[in-house]
Amino acid sequence: MRLLLLAATVPLAAADWAGSGACRKCHATHSDKHSASAHALALRPALEHPLAPLFRTGDKPLLRDGFLFAFTGDAAEGYDRENQVELPLDWAFGSGKRAVSFVSRLNSEWHLEHSFSYYPAAKRFLASPGQTARPASLKEASGLLRDQSETARCFGCHASGPARFAADGSVEVREAGVQCEGCHGPASDHVARKAKLGPRKKASGEVCARCHDQAPPRENAEAWMVRNQRASLEKSACFAKSKGKLGCMTCHDPHSAGVAAAGFNAKCGSCHKKLPAGHGGNCVECHMPRSSPQPGWIYSNHWIGVYGEAGKSVPVRRLKKVP
Repeated sequence: MRLLLLAATVPLAAADWAGSGACRKCHATHSDKHSASAHALALRPALEHPLAPLFRTGDKPLLRDGFLFAFTGDAAEGYDRENQVELPLDWAFGSGKRAVSFVSRLNSEWHLEHSFSYYPAAKRFLASPGQTARPASLKEASGLLRDQSETARCFGCHASGPARFAADGSVEVREAGVQCEGCHGPASDHVARKAKLGPRKKASGEVCARCHDQAPPRENAEAWMVRNQRASLEKSACFAKSKGKLGCMTCHDPHSAGVAAAGFNAKCGSCHKKLPAGHGGNCVECHMPRSSPQPGWIYSNHWIGVYGEAGKSVPVRRLKKVP
């Protein structure tokens, strides 16, 4: 978390940043592949999001503990018996491969993380991750308030370069989405004189952890575990036996739009040469089970282990050895 806060608050000169367009001139293959990835599409102005036409509830308002909400494409409206609030949708967080959450500027100091997100697989609006507490007012039902520090932290993981605030509190980003410099850092020197640019492979996990290890590891399945992949992985016997060699990039190509299950299983087979009798051939389905801590939200548990039928958040026993 300290690394992320640093990235979000330390001022850097505009000249330090080259922009992904400059990177593409020499790295077109990586750039083209990355442009379709969830990282690259992690943030957009709401009206520019590819799924923007779906951000409408039509004539069926959403209900949250007696409070009604409607999305009109460019705004969210909330109602109770006495009050009404209208919140223009400023930003859409998430590529849309799993979910899209919305953020609105309230004033010069505060932003609002909306209580409802759009889930493409379910084709509907459901509670945003972590926002399931029972609200006592329309204000609470609308979402979670975020001050400038918290807002900068959110944008720090969904944009490239530090977030800045205009006089009216609106957020300015260098590039929406996690583009080249979101992971590799400011690249102007690299572009100008081929200076070395990180991260090195051994340090790549630290870069991933800035955003994918955001909350204290928890034992129970809940919405925030999707942000704890690194911490979950490090609790597994596979990680321990690898002596630190097993990391994010062992299985994930950071420039890719995604990897099929067969690709992940092949990675397992590179260490586990002898598989137990009766195995189904899909390692990750059993040993990295998908879990849904709340409706619409699904993630793969990175705590590699042996799971029972009772739950998919904590293995019944850790793997004893790597054959």
